[in-house]
Amino acid sequence: MERLRLFVSDLVFENAKGKRITISAGMMAYEYGVSMDVEALFRCADDALYLAKEKGKDRIEWGGV
Repeated sequence: MERLRLFVSDLVFENAKGKRITISAGMMAYEYGVSMDVEALFRCADDALYLAKEKGKDRIEWGGV
């Protein structure tokens, strides 16, 4: 995800008038043996996305259980 974030932030568009496109993402990984349903997994990733945006955008954050 970090490589993708950097790739997108380095893109240059001719008609963008100096503006950049950035990516913020929330990530979550399933840990074997931890009981978590799909909804909870997505909720944690979504919370991590909002945390990334709160911390200044253009970043990747990991969700926690």
